[in-house]
Amino acid sequence: MEQKESQYMAIGRVYAAALYDSAQRAGQTADVKADMESLGALLAAAPRLDRFLKAANVNTAEKLKLLEQAVVGSVNALTLSVLQAMARRDRLDMLREFTVAFDEVQRIRNNRLSIEVVCAQPLAEDEKQRIAESAGRSLGREIDLTVSVDASLLGGVQLKIGDMFIDGSVKRRLRAMKSQLHSGMMAGLNKAPAAQA
Repeated sequence: MEQKESQYMAIGRVYAAALYDSAQRAGQTADVKADMESLGALLAAAPRLDRFLKAANVNTAEKLKLLEQAVVGSVNALTLSVLQAMARRDRLDMLREFTVAFDEVQRIRNNRLSIEVVCAQPLAEDEKQRIAESAGRSLGREIDLTVSVDASLLGGVQLKIGDMFIDGSVKRRLRAMKSQLHSGMMAGLNKAPAAQA
């Protein structure tokens, strides 16, 4: 399932890049961006629509008809033409990934990078700013930083930078230590001489 989602994101990026570049050439980036935000919000608010678009037993013509009823007259012509191109190639099941990918493409084209930080305790605003500035200097980009709290991490942080995930949490280190101890104990037991009868 994860591989399929990754494949959907890769294909979504192709359509998203084509739409973003067309919108930029036409000077309609703001309108198309608003369309994509609206589509993303629609899919988030109506999970049944996303399931309908992903349903293998529903033909593409029906999917496109429903989608056009929802968006025609309210989206830019460029956005509509890409949606229709996706339908011609039976790609409407990737609409959610397409909207997510559009946001990524836009950030990349504007030299911005999204970093998600999950930590065990809330960070002060100056700590968030230091992280964003340090990452920006290291990566040569403007940083959009999102911070959330997960007390189960116990300490340390988890980072998601694009497709890369780095787990520096205490929870992960404790799991690794437990695994090492278990492996060491099992190896020791295997080497112990058999008891004399």
